[in-house]
Amino acid sequence: MGAILGLGVTHVPLLAGRDENMTRIVRRVLADPDLPERYRRPDGWPEAMRQEWGSDEGLAAARRHRQALVTWFARARRVLDDFAPDFVVVWGDDQYENFKEDIIPPFCVLAYDSIEHRPWEHAPWANAWDEPKETTFVFKGQRPAAKALVSGLLGEGFDVSYAYRPLHHPLGHAFMNTLLFLDYERQGFPYPVIPLQVNSHAEAPSALPGHRLRPRDVRDVARGRLPGVAANAARADGGLRPAGDAELDVPRRRDGGARPPAGRDGLHPELHLQLQQSLRGLQAVTNED
Repeated sequence: MGAILGLGVTHVPLLAGRDENMTRIVRRVLADPDLPERYRRPDGWPEAMRQEWGSDEGLAAARRHRQALVTWFARARRVLDDFAPDFVVVWGDDQYENFKEDIIPPFCVLAYDSIEHRPWEHAPWANAWDEPKETTFVFKGQRPAAKALVSGLLGEGFDVSYAYRPLHHPLGHAFMNTLLFLDYERQGFPYPVIPLQVNSHAEAPSALPGHRLRPRDVRDVARGRLPGVAANAARADGGLRPAGDAELDVPRRRDGGARPPAGRDGLHPELHLQLQQSLRGLQAVTNED
């Protein structure tokens, strides 16, 4: 039986920029004309925020923050390399990037053969590595494993969507930043990647059983559908199966009908809101075994 490793990381865009630009969100808020006047000056802020702002408008705090994040990303990468996964499932939210008005699925497995992206091409600020705008990153996909996960999830009653190519964007920043930060020293990222998109637009989780997808469910399907895989890494931030898609092997549901099995336990209530909670849930159930 294969092994699964769970890692929790941030995809915060500020780490991809320079230290002097790490306070750009704060500055944007301060420039908001609707911000109450008392919050425009440090004397109206919490003490911890005033200390970080300091006399250099947050520059020293940004440097400390980067050092801490880079240190922990290096540790996560060492753990990942020691684990040597056959592929990496990256849980991330799509923030109006690949999915827009035409379709916004609750979940979507991106079963790409490969991923190619130029993250700095349209970036309005300089990146932390001083890489030129035309810098291109290429990552391997794992379509057979992704299709096996989709088949298993659909067979268990989870209405998960899937895609074989991007729609509006090569790779959303939740996924791309995760890969960039895990390769902060630019040593390369050799592992095939399966992005698993989580809807970030819904206001509350659906009550429909087919929309309550947990990391536990992906783990169980991976173990059941991919018995030959020795090491899988899953990391966590529904559509109908087209009748003409013969590539997916979807077994009948346990009750033989259209409804998924009843009484599923341990439902995750905030999967689409808190990526880190999904990660903790995956790690917890993995430790149980």
